[in-house]
Amino acid sequence: MTASGSLGLLLPPALPLILYAVIAQIPIEDIFIGGILPGILLTTMVAAYGMREGIVSGAGRQPFDAPEALAATWAAKWELAMPALVLVAMFSGFATAVEAAALTAVYALVVQTLVHRDLSLGKDLLRVVTECVTVVGGVLIILGVAVGLTNYLINAQVPAILVDWARAHITSRFTFLLLLNVFLLAVGWLMEIYAAIVVVVPLIVPLGACRPLSCVGPRYRSKRTNCVVYHSFFAAGSHAFQPSRSLPLSSGAQPLSRRYGGSPCASPS
Repeated sequence: MTASGSLGLLLPPALPLILYAVIAQIPIEDIFIGGILPGILLTTMVAAYGMREGIVSGAGRQPFDAPEALAATWAAKWELAMPALVLVAMFSGFATAVEAAALTAVYALVVQTLVHRDLSLGKDLLRVVTECVTVVGGVLIILGVAVGLTNYLINAQVPAILVDWARAHITSRFTFLLLLNVFLLAVGWLMEIYAAIVVVVPLIVPLGACRPLSCVGPRYRSKRTNCVVYHSFFAAGSHAFQPSRSLPLSSGAQPLSRRYGGSPCASPS
């Protein structure tokens, strides 16, 4: 249960994917495409492991009931429509990432008050807003500290130092990916997922930009998109203990290459 709960963070429209795209200044559709295949693969592996454990332990089995499955799907139609609403709003150009988050919040409020009637606008709205502000405020404090640490690392030229070290000591891209995953595994133990993305992405994107890797394949290849996108997100996100939350995202950040004063892969003169 604990491991499978993080698999949804690899599939669109998961918030960590959007945050990664905003921080790394890459197209959101690229990061969505890059997470689909790994998400399906890992979900299939976890499902196969669960089936094996069920057979070995002799757990009870229930035959598939199509009418019951259809009834359950129909009962969850409003919840299933939420990710579809986000994807359609973003990819149709109707809404940006920030606007899609607000649209999702409004949709959830309408469904809970008018459809399920679990909330009352008069009695529960103020309590819900207070709880949301408390949670988001705490996360924003963490992100604020993470942004400060990120700016310090950039000003100290840590990304450039890492690129020079990787060039001198790592020649195989598979060795590079292995070491990167070990590093991000340790990051996932110690940091909350959103703070980890804010701190780690500016460090590893220059490294990935110097490697001939792509997370979406030749057909969808982007100059600023590489296999590090998926590996960094999964390694950091798979060990997060906090559920996804709606955060206000800003798309006005400077491109990473501008932060470093040029291309991180530029050969030294």
